[in-house]
Amino acid sequence: MATNKKSTAAKAAPENENAEDSPSKNPPKGLGKHSIKPEPFTKAPNLTGSELIERQRRAKFEKKLEKGKPVKLSEVKKYLLPELMLMYAVSVDPLNTYVCNISFLNDLSRPEMFEFIANIIASLTDNDFYTTPSPALSVITLEIGYYNAAKADGKTTLANEHLVNIKYLMRQLAIYVANTCGDLLSTLESSGFIANKKTRGPSKDMNQVVIRSAKDTSHIGTGEATYDAMPGASFYNGKWCLRDVEDAPMNNVAGSVGVKMEFDELPSKEWVLLFVRAKGPKGAGDWSEGFPFFPR
Repeated sequence: MATNKKSTAAKAAPENENAEDSPSKNPPKGLGKHSIKPEPFTKAPNLTGSELIERQRRAKFEKKLEKGKPVKLSEVKKYLLPELMLMYAVSVDPLNTYVCNISFLNDLSRPEMFEFIANIIASLTDNDFYTTPSPALSVITLEIGYYNAAKADGKTTLANEHLVNIKYLMRQLAIYVANTCGDLLSTLESSGFIANKKTRGPSKDMNQVVIRSAKDTSHIGTGEATYDAMPGASFYNGKWCLRDVEDAPMNNVAGSVGVKMEFDELPSKEWVLLFVRAKGPKGAGDWSEGFPFFPR
């Protein structure tokens, strides 16, 4: 009987010898032809190396916030404060007679500063002269709540970050009040802010600017024009065109607040004409005469 068993096993062996090489009619579950679907490929946006690194840093910062981990003050100023600036950034109307004194943000002790802020919020609540405060009062009180919570938890760094936001929001609120009070002292003071009378520079019509010189900068295709200061000007616009092309289109540049202005993206080794004009509270003046310039 033992001999028969051995011979039976020997006969069966060849049948299974190449079992691994032959295709299975019933492949294991999950390994069928259509069971594994590749993930769709999403092409990443084209970024410079520095842009990608910055995006990764911001993502790490946001994860820290989500997990309640401590973050650096520099990170808050870089990522959160700019968002507040985009949401609430306004500028003082140059024709305002009064502006709000914001020295309380730096001169008072911390408890006195918060008492002063609380009085402003109470004064603006249901104030008929200021129906839509910007930033909203609720945004400021929420930020103060975050500050108090962080302080109570002993998270000094986080508390200081919220303090930076509070001070920025209060500065923007001060601008809103000054722009909305209609130049009435009593209306401004009803907000709880202290008024400062604005010292104005000359407020007059802008005359024509005179360009005195132009020179190359260290960058090819970029020139710098120098011109006379215009009394009362708050900004100077600039533009240029090709000199030797009839009805050549004008090309605007960023402009300047001083008496020097850069003109970029100029054609190299072609004559161009540079133009500058002054802008002030009463509007813009006339463009200067075209100043010929031959960029390197």
